[in-house]
Amino acid sequence: MFRYLALFILLSACAALPENYIALDTLTPVPHEELLRNIEDKKVVFVGEIHTDRVSHRVQLEVIKHLHKSNKNITIAIEIFQASEQAVVDSWLSGTMSTDDFRKQFRTMVNLPFSAYEEILEFAKQNNIPLRGIDTERKLIAAVSRNGIKTVPEDYLREIKYSDCTGETEYAVALGIFNDRQYHQAGMPFLCDGQRLRDTIMAYNIVNILREKDTTVVALIGIMHASKIAVPALLQKYDNVPYEVIKI
Repeated sequence: MFRYLALFILLSACAALPENYIALDTLTPVPHEELLRNIEDKKVVFVGEIHTDRVSHRVQLEVIKHLHKSNKNITIAIEIFQASEQAVVDSWLSGTMSTDDFRKQFRTMVNLPFSAYEEILEFAKQNNIPLRGIDTERKLIAAVSRNGIKTVPEDYLREIKYSDCTGETEYAVALGIFNDRQYHQAGMPFLCDGQRLRDTIMAYNIVNILREKDTTVVALIGIMHASKIAVPALLQKYDNVPYEVIKI
C-alpha cells in the first residue's frame, strides 16, 4: 500500500503530467508508466487533488483512462458531489438531463468551476463509467464541527464504524488543527470530529460501492482526505482493501 507523491513541471504555461513520482516507502523515483502498471491490481486508487489545480485533474484523468483501457470495470467516486445529489448526476449520465442543465445544477451543488472537472465528467459519460458522489451533507459536518458528534444518531455512528478524535493526535496533526485554537474562535470547537465524520462517511460510501459490484474504485478526493491516515485508513475498518494513494 505505497503512497506516491507527484513531481511535476509546467510546460508553456500548460498543465503537464508529472514526469516522475516518488514512492514514499523507499523515497525513490517511479516513472509515470510504472506507476500506472502498479495500480492495476488495486481495488481502490485514491488520487488526491487540489480542487482547482489542473495537474491534479490531468493525473486523475490519466489514471481513469489507463484503467479503462486495461479493461478494468471501474467506478469513479468523487468528493465534490454529495451522495444525496446522485439522482442529478445519474440523470445527466443517462442523457435525460442536458449538459446545459447539468452545468446549472453543478453551480448550485459545487462551489468550484465546472471546467476543472469537465474532461473527467465527459469521459465518464462517453464511456459509460459510473460516477458516484461520496461526500456527506455539508450542513451535517458544520453542525458536528460546532456542536459535537452528539448531533448524529448513535445507531448511524455504529453502522459507519465512526471513532472520534479522542486519542487520534496523528489525525488532528494531519488536519493541521492540533493545539491550534483558531478554529475555536471561529465557533467550531469540534472541527476534528466533523472532519473525522466526513472521512468516515466517504470511506463507508466507497466500501458500499465495492459491496454492490465487482469494480475498481478511482476515488477523486482532496489531498488531506486522501492522506493514508484519513479515508484510506478508515476504509480498512470494513475490509482489508488493497489500495494505492497518489498525491499531487
